[in-house]
Amino acid sequence: MIGSSDEEEQCRPRRPTSRTRMTRDKRLGLALTAIVLIINALAILLGVGALRQHRFEARERVEIAAGNLAQALAYRIAGHAQSVDATLQRVQRRLERDLAAGRIDAAALTQRIDDELELLPFVEGIRVADVDGNVRWGNNLPAGKPLNMADQTFFAEHRAATAPRLIVAPPLRGRTSGRWVVPFTRAYHGPDGAFAGVI
Repeated sequence: MIGSSDEEEQCRPRRPTSRTRMTRDKRLGLALTAIVLIINALAILLGVGALRQHRFEARERVEIAAGNLAQALAYRIAGHAQSVDATLQRVQRRLERDLAAGRIDAAALTQRIDDELELLPFVEGIRVADVDGNVRWGNNLPAGKPLNMADQTFFAEHRAATAPRLIVAPPLRGRTSGRWVVPFTRAYHGPDGAFAGVI
């Protein structure tokens, strides 16, 4: 028996209506949009993660480079400080020898200071003050009334000290040059061990 036409219509695939097609297209569009948004979000997250990692690595490289530079500068400054202190000690010995002999040979002392300065191009000057703080010897001294450094903290510290030592004072404006300087200072003493002045 051949089925009725109603049955045939039920077995035949139905054609989607325009409304059903639109709903299916909307769902497909929404799914594709969601997939694109998820992919974009993942790309953004990966990009942000890569930027953070790059920033962390760059900061680490900068910190290492800064540490290396600081260490190199510290070694250089320490080397300069040792050179300056050795020079001050040589001038100190010269002054103390002269005091033990009864007088300071100004010409020989000035020559010694000039010779020492040639070896220290980074040093602005070497000046020697007497027991009252009057700068009596050194390079580039102004004409007229001598400079006085008795008001400087390092001068008072040397006067009060019981043992010879290097004192590095805070930066100050040089009274002869007007430039900022970091004073490295040492005291010198007479034959009896009494304070005689500051280099």
